Amino acid sequence: MDLKKTGKELAAIVLIAFVPAVLLNLGLIRRQLRGDFDESLLLPAGTPGVAFIGLAEAGDLFQSGAAFFVDSRPLDEYAEGHVPGAASVPLKEASENTALATPEALDVVPNRTLIVYCNGGDCRTSVLLTRILREAGFSDIKIFLGGWAEWRAAGFPAEVGSDKE
Repeated sequence: MDLKKTGKELAAIVLIAFVPAVLLNLGLIRRQLRGDFDESLLLPAGTPGVAFIGLAEAGDLFQSGAAFFVDSRPLDEYAEGHVPGAASVPLKEASENTALATPEALDVVPNRTLIVYCNGGDCRTSVLLTRILREAGFSDIKIFLGGWAEWRAAGFPAEVGSDKE
């Protein structure tokens, strides 16, 4: 066995695996290097009383009508497409006016299950909006980590437009 040849082959395999991984995650890597990524935002300690859910659970809760969906993306993105029946509560606006995220503003009882989502991936507006919603009195909040991108990719129902336009 030629160890030199085996070493070169192993190095080539590692390089072939490493380069696509970096390219696929370039956006996250850039944000991490800029210091934009706050790891505590994604940890349970950073969001007490909040559960993180995947596509299957979000879909089940949608089908059963057991939850109210809240879209944290900007209004223009919401208008391009959103989960049917979801309320638009853009993080920027809710941060400036927390009254937009109250049970009264959303016409939802405070103990109703909320599913908050954004674009998914490295989007964190849903996590930040969840903090505002908890402060407004909501007690049962779940963050759909896959967000709008995963919802659409799965072919789940969608609505377009906004009543706020």
